[in-house]
Amino acid sequence: MNAINSRKMPRGGASLDDAPERERRVPAASRNRAPSASRGLMLAALMLAAVSVALGPRGAAAVEIEVPGDSNVKVAIRGFVATDINWDQHDLGSAEPFLPAPNDSPQAQSGAVHFSASQTQIGFGVQLPQHGSLSTDAYSEMDFLKGNITGPTEHIVSATPRLRLAFARFRWNDGNDTLVIGQTYSLFGDLWPDQTFDNLSLSLGTVLGREPQVQFTHLSALDAGSRMTYAVSVNAPNSGFWNEATGVAETTSVPFMHAKIGYQNDRLGKADYYGFESHPGIPAQVNVSGFYGREKIPTVAGATKIVNAWGAALNGVLPIVGMHGDQRAGSASISGELWVGQQVDGYFGGNGQGVFETADGHVSGLRARGGFVEVKYFFSQKLNLNAIYSVDKNDLDKLVRQGTPFVIDSGLFSGTAFGAPGVNKAENINTALWYNAFDRCFFGLVWDYRKANYNSGEKGSNNRINLSMFYNF
Repeated sequence: MNAINSRKMPRGGASLDDAPERERRVPAASRNRAPSASRGLMLAALMLAAVSVALGPRGAAAVEIEVPGDSNVKVAIRGFVATDINWDQHDLGSAEPFLPAPNDSPQAQSGAVHFSASQTQIGFGVQLPQHGSLSTDAYSEMDFLKGNITGPTEHIVSATPRLRLAFARFRWNDGNDTLVIGQTYSLFGDLWPDQTFDNLSLSLGTVLGREPQVQFTHLSALDAGSRMTYAVSVNAPNSGFWNEATGVAETTSVPFMHAKIGYQNDRLGKADYYGFESHPGIPAQVNVSGFYGREKIPTVAGATKIVNAWGAALNGVLPIVGMHGDQRAGSASISGELWVGQQVDGYFGGNGQGVFETADGHVSGLRARGGFVEVKYFFSQKLNLNAIYSVDKNDLDKLVRQGTPFVIDSGLFSGTAFGAPGVNKAENINTALWYNAFDRCFFGLVWDYRKANYNSGEKGSNNRINLSMFYNF
C-alpha cells in the first residue's frame, strides 16, 4: 500500500500517479492481488480494499488493488476525515463561513460556536489497462457539505453528499497530452491559498470553479528541469453563483471557453501545497489563465438581456527555500494570484455578485478584481505556519456615489427591490499553525479575520478561532 497524497490530482502522466492540475491525486499504491477471476472473489477483493483503508499499515493513505482476472483494472480509494471546531465573534451563520453580517444586524449581536465534519471527503479512482499508447482512468469524489445553501445566514445542520469531481481521463504521447471529460476544476485562476474552510478556499478574493467540461492539456518539456503547460477547455455556462439553482439563474445558448498557459521549474525545489491534506509539493511556476462567455440575464420586468462574462488571472509560486524530497524543516515559500473580470459570480470569488440592473432598465456585468498572497514557513518537519491575505473589490460603489438605484440580478445578493444591496469590498486574513502529530493526522490552530463593506454603507467584520483536524486515508 502507498499513500494517496492529496486533495487535488496533479499533472498529466501515464497512470494514476499523474493527473492534470486542479484534480485530486490518486497515486500509485502497492497491490493486494486477488487469486481468482470469479465475480465472488472480485467483490470480496473490493470489500477487502475498503477494509484495508482503515486497517492498513502505518502511513497508508489509500489502497489500490487489481481486479482479479486478465483485466488488470486498478481501483484506488482515498479521502480524509475533517473536523472543525469554530468560535465566532459574530454569528456567521454556519461552520463554512463566507461574508460577515453587518455589524448592527441581529445576527451579529451574538457570538457562535460551530462543530462540523461535513468537509470530510471520499474519492474513488479506476485505471483501466493501457490500449496501445492510450491510457485511461476515471475519478469521482464527494464531500458532505449541505448541497443547497439559500443564503449566508443559514446554519448547516444536516450534511448531505455533494458531488465535487466526476470525470474520465484519456492520456497519450507518454502522458504529455491529456483529455478530461466530466466535472473538474476550471482553468481560470487555478491556484488557491491553503485554507481549511470548505477545504478549497472560502478565502475572499480567490476564484474557483468546478464545472462540467471538456478539457485538453499539453505538456512540453523545455529541459530536464522545466516545462510549459498549455490547456484549453469548453465549459458549462456559469449559471449563477454556486448556491443558485440553475433553473432561476442566468442561461446561455453557448458554452464558456477557458484557456491557460504556464511555466514550471523544478530547480528551486518544491513548495508545500495543502500539506494538511497530504498533497505533494509543487514547483516554482507562473501561470496566466482566462475565460469568456455570454449569458442571458432575466430583468426585473421579465425580459432578458445578453451580458458578456470574462476574466483573466495571473498566479505563481516561489519556493524561497524549497523542499527536496520529504525534507520540509526550514523550507519557506510564497504564492499569490491577481485576477480581474466581469460577471465572475459563477466562480467562487469574493462577494459572489455578477450582474446589476438600474432602475431605468440598464443591465451590465459587474467589473471586479481581487487576489491573494500567502507565505509559509516550516519550523520543523512537523510544524509549520502559513499566513494569507486576500481581497475582492467590485465597481458597485460608483453607482452608490451617483445615487443610482440598482439591484443585483445574479449572485449571492440577487433581489428585485431597487436600492443599494450587496458588498463592494471584502477582505480576509487567515493565519494557521499546523502540527503533523503522527502518520497522516494533522491538527491546526487558525485565526481568521474577514471584513466586508456593504453598499448600503454598513460594514461587517468577524474574528474566528478555529481548531481543525484532518485524518487522511
